Amino acid sequence: TLSNAANEIRGTIKLEENSMIQAIHSGTLGSDPAARATIEMDTGSRLRLMDATTADFHANLKINGNSTVDVRSAISANSGHFLSLNNLEIAGGSFVSVTGANAFQLRLAGTTTLTGGLADTTVLDVSAQGILFDGAVNSSAGRIMKLGTGQLTFRTTSSLAGEVALQVGD
Repeated sequence: TLSNAANEIRGTIKLEENSMIQAIHSGTLGSDPAARATIEMDTGSRLRLMDATTADFHANLKINGNSTVDVRSAISANSGHFLSLNNLEIAGGSFVSVTGANAFQLRLAGTTTLTGGLADTTVLDVSAQGILFDGAVNSSAGRIMKLGTGQLTFRTTSSLAGEVALQVGD
């Protein structure tokens, strides 16, 4: 668990298979927006982001396999905020679950890149929370499949090689 909002983390934090890291408060994954750390997640790993209000964790995220990102309030009374990461890269064929509580949503402020070939499907399983892509989404992968009842929002122009399939929800 990381809870110091003034951490000066740079470089890469590697989450090996089936490991977890929990970051409580903005800046705990790095306090310098100009030198963002990258959280690299292997299959089965989990990243939990927590804060009492809308917060930027000043980190990039690289997902190499089926992984979970959990966003929630650090105190039970707050709800409906965004917890932000910057750039996101997802390996083709990955199954990414976004879970959480308190109606907190994951916001991706930078560029999202989905890698892989036209035969690959990247699955985004969005539970009661949502994913907000504030930056461009670029994909060489064939298909993005959204599962779950949470919202999937694209706010900017994106370049997708294939289709976006919505299985449940918005």
